[in-house]
Amino acid sequence: MDTFLYGFALFVIIALMIHIIGTIADGAFMEWTEYFKKKWKMSNFVAGETIQALGTSAPEISISIIGLYILGENPALGMATIIGSAVFQITIVIGVPILLAEKSAKLDPKGLLRTASVYGGSVVLLWIFVQTGNVLVWWELAILSVYHLTYMYFLLSNKPKGEIADNTPEHDESEIENKTLLLRWLDKFLNLIPSPKDKWGIVNGVPIGFIITLLAIGVSSYVFVDMSVSFAELLGISSTLIALTVLAGGSSMPELFSNIPLAKKGNIDQAIGNAFGSNTLDICISFALMSIPYALFTGSISGAEIESMMIPIMFLFGYLFLVLLIFAVAKFETRKWQGWVLIALFIIFVAVNAFYVK
Repeated sequence: MDTFLYGFALFVIIALMIHIIGTIADGAFMEWTEYFKKKWKMSNFVAGETIQALGTSAPEISISIIGLYILGENPALGMATIIGSAVFQITIVIGVPILLAEKSAKLDPKGLLRTASVYGGSVVLLWIFVQTGNVLVWWELAILSVYHLTYMYFLLSNKPKGEIADNTPEHDESEIENKTLLLRWLDKFLNLIPSPKDKWGIVNGVPIGFIITLLAIGVSSYVFVDMSVSFAELLGISSTLIALTVLAGGSSMPELFSNIPLAKKGNIDQAIGNAFGSNTLDICISFALMSIPYALFTGSISGAEIESMMIPIMFLFGYLFLVLLIFAVAKFETRKWQGWVLIALFIIFVAVNAFYVK
C-alpha cells in the first residue's frame, strides 16, 4: 500500500509539472515571444527558430544540467531526452497542431527547407561523433555548439523578410473557472508572472518577466525530471527509456502548448520553425554546450547508454525525410492526414525503443 501511495503521489506531481510547464508556455512565454518578434521585426520562421526555440528548450537545458551535474548517475540521460524530445517535436508537436487547426495553411518552402537542412546537419554530426567510438569528447561537443551558434549569427544578421502576424495568446477566464480548485489556484498563481505589458515586466530595459518565465520553466523541469526518474526506479524501468519517452514528451510540452494557438491562427510556419529550431538548439546547445565542462573533467561522455543511442539517432534522420516528404506530397500545404501520420510515427518510435533500449 505504501508503495502504491508513493507511486500515485509521484504520478500526480509529474502531471502537475506538465500542466505548469504547459500553462507558462501557452501564457507568459508566448506573450514574450510575440513581444521580441515584433520588436526585432522577425519573420515567423526566424521567430520560431530563435526566441521561441530558446524558451521552449529551457526544459531540455535543465534536464541536461540535472542529468550530468546533479544526478551524476547516467551521463546519457540528457542525450536520450534530447533525442526523444526531437522525435516528439517533429511528430507530435507538429502533428497535433495540424489536427487542431481550423483550416489548411500554406507553408514557406524556403524557410522549411532551410531550417530542416540545418537541423539535419546537426543530426549527421551527432551520428558521426557517436558512431566513431561510442564516446563524445569535448572538441566534438564544441563543434556541435559552434555549428549552431554560427547559424544563429547569420540568421539574425540576415533576417529573412516575412509576415509578422499577431499570435499573442487570448485567454478565456471561463477556462480557469471550469478547472478543479487546485488547478484554478495554481493557474492564478502562474498568471502573476509579469508579461511585457505589466509594470514589472521590463525594468530599465531588462526583460524581468522573460527571465522569470525561463526560470519558472527550468525549476518545473527540475521537479519533473526528479519525480520521473524516481517513478521509473519504482517501476523498474530503464532511466534511459524513460528519458526517450516520458522525459522527452514532458520536456516538449512548452513547444506543444505554444504551437497549438499558432496553428489555430494559421501560422503553422512559426510552429514548424519552432519544432525544427528547438531540435537543433537542443542537440547543439542543451546537450553539447552544457556537456563540455563534464567531458573536460571526465575525459569523455561514454558508456552503454551512448551506444544504445545509435538507433534513436537513425530515427531522427529518417523521420526528418518523412516529415519533409509528407509536406512535399501536399505541395507544402497542411492536411489533417499529415497529423495522423506524424502521431503514428511517434507511436512506432516508442514501440521500437521499448524493446531495444535496456
